[in-house]
Formats: sequence, C-alpha cells, structure tokens
Amino acid sequence: MRLSVWLGLVLGLIWAPAQAGEVAVTAVFELQAPGLRLSEATRDKLTEVLAVRLTERGWACLQPDQIRHALEARKLPASEPCADSDCQRARAKALDVPRFLTVHVLQIGTACQLTARLFTTERLPAIRAATVRGGCKEAELLEAVVQAADKLQAHSAAAASEQETVTMDEASAQRAPDQAGPAGAQGDQGSLSLNSIPWGRVWIDGKDTGLNTPLLHFSLPQGRHRVEVRTSDGARLSSEVEIWAGESFSLILRSDEGALDKGQAGWLAINTEPWSEVFVDQKHVGMTPLRYRLLPGKHLVRLVFAHGETRTQEVQVKPGETTRLVTRAETPSDFPFRPNHGLLKLHSSPWGRVWIDGRDSGKATPVFNQQLTAGVHRVTIHFATGGFMTEEVTIRSGETTRKVIRQQR
Repeated sequence: MRLSVWLGLVLGLIWAPAQAGEVAVTAVFELQAPGLRLSEATRDKLTEVLAVRLTERGWACLQPDQIRHALEARKLPASEPCADSDCQRARAKALDVPRFLTVHVLQIGTACQLTARLFTTERLPAIRAATVRGGCKEAELLEAVVQAADKLQAHSAAAASEQETVTMDEASAQRAPDQAGPAGAQGDQGSLSLNSIPWGRVWIDGKDTGLNTPLLHFSLPQGRHRVEVRTSDGARLSSEVEIWAGESFSLILRSDEGALDKGQAGWLAINTEPWSEVFVDQKHVGMTPLRYRLLPGKHLVRLVFAHGETRTQEVQVKPGETTRLVTRAETPSDFPFRPNHGLLKLHSSPWGRVWIDGRDSGKATPVFNQQLTAGVHRVTIHFATGGFMTEEVTIRSGETTRKVIRQQR
C-alpha cells in the first residue's frame, strides 16, 4: 500500500506538469549540522518545522521522509547519506522536483549560524538564501529555523516581479483568487488550510474545489463542513471540520490516520495576542489563530509568542466538542526603555516581513515591543502575498507608538 501511494505521488510530479497558477514543489532535505551534537530526532524535528512553516506560507514541500519513500517507490537509492548539494540536486532531478532546499548549521565558538539555500535543478547558484545567527541550543535553533523560513518567503515576495521560473510567491498570488470558497457574508467567513499525505484532489461538502493539497486559507462560511481528499492511488481521506468566523482551521489528513476520521475527534481553538507558534504534545501544528483536531484526552500545548515569550498549558479535549484557549502575553508594565529610545508596536494586513531603515529586522508582523531610537524611521512591510509598502514612523523617547500598515488593493 505504501509503495503504491508514494509511486502515485512521484508519477503525479512527473506527468502532471505545473499549470499556470499552481505551486512548484520544493524538496526540503534534512538539516545538516557537522560538528554539532544534535540527535537525528532533533534534526528531523527542525527540518519538519521548516517545511511546515514554508507550507503555511504557500510553498509546496516534500519533507525528507517523503523524499525517501518516493525514491524507494522508483527503486532508486534512498538510504545512502546525501549531504551535499550535488547529491541533493541529483535526487531532486530523479523525482522531477524543480526546486530543493538545503539547510546547514555552522558552529563558531558558542554561536551558531543557520543558512538555508534554495536551488533549482537547472541552475548552479542558489536563487534564494537566508542566514540567521544565534545560539546553539535546541530552542535557539528552532527560532533560527522559523526566522529562516520567514526570510525565504519575504525574499520571494520582494522578488515577485523578477522574470524566472514560476516562483512560490507568484504561484500563491495566482492561486489566491481560486481559493475563495463558497459565497457568504464576509463577517461569517473563516478559512481552512489543508494538507494531506499523500497529496490529492480536495472536495468540500461533496463538491470538487478543482484544487489539490496543500490548500491554503480556503474561505468557508462558519459551521461544519465535510472535507475529502481523493488521492492519486484512489484512496479517500475524509473528515468533518468546524469553521468559526474570523479564525483559521488547520488540518492534515494521512492515509494511516484512522481514529480521527471516525468521529472520535474534538477541536482545539487557540488565539493569542500577539500571534504565536503552537506546539501540541511537542509537535508543531501551526500559528495562531488556528483550530486543530485532536483525539479526546489531555494534551500539552506550548505557545511561543512573536517576541519570544513561551507559555505551556495542559488542555482537556472532549469528543465532538471545541476547547477554546485564548491568552495574552505578559508584558511588564514597567518595560525598561533604553536612553533616547521608544517602542514600536506594528501590525499589518496581510502579515509580512519587517524592514526598518532599509535593514531586515528578522521579524514578521505583528511586531511586539520593538525598541528604536527617537526620531523618524522608515518601516517597510514585504507582504506575504507579494508587494511591499513603506511608511514613515515617528518614535518618541519613553513612549509607545502603534502602527498598522495595510496593503493597498
């Protein structure tokens, strides 16, 4: 069964070339950290976080285990180490995947530098790169992985006007109008982000959407909907989802996942201020606001806020019911201002990468308590959907300035 599933995936990549408006596939190879004592499990988790983060931003990613199974389905060598770009390019070409991503961590003293490079199988130099410097602890490397993914997405958005083979950002922008779901009052709409293993055609409430997984921010009226993925090998993966107005529901369907598809699941709805990365039972599941299906019982939720604060909480999920978790980060009332500095609180619609005075801040909106020198600063948002806007912001010493930048349509 597994062989036929992955053979179907590979054949789909080879004989179903990307049409206009489709997202090109990127093979994400396992993170390499020579000389750094990281377990294989940790490297796997960091690679998975990177791939999931990019998928949330509109990329279509094959993770290392998917690459391995796809190679095995074609009876190609998959067990030998493959750490250099030449080997990885050869494997991507063997699968007819147009792009591949390499990730390396280099330790210098007590500091580490993470570098992610995006290549095409036809060009020698990298077409995108992102570098993040920080510590070498697992939590610090996790943050570096998230920042690298955001940098890659922001760089793609800034270069969307370049003439090159279909970029992820261009494909996402082309797909966006198609992923507007059934008509309804705007205030009664939520959204569904759906992925499946293996990939397949998406049907909602018995109707063919005309789209394949991964499906991103598909607009749906609030209420319960039946979701079905018809995979390339003929299997049907289905689940009921509950959409709430103004919230995003994240769902992954797997061919080997049975219990959640038999009506035994409950829902966990999470929203935070500011936004946060969400880990459930040590698994990265997305970022707020989101709704997530879980088996009934106790689950450990860890929130990593945009500004770095971390919070852990145990929740009880009941079958067929929604457990809601709404929380706000703890900001000290006596926030310490540096001399001649003020604070900037920045939001944007849609979210985007933040550049301040011509330099990449390494952060995505919303930005929480960014200290800047008093005076006028130029703030640029490179939006996730493509394009950018620049506005001037005046910072006053010892004061907090709030700013919202909205993309002009």
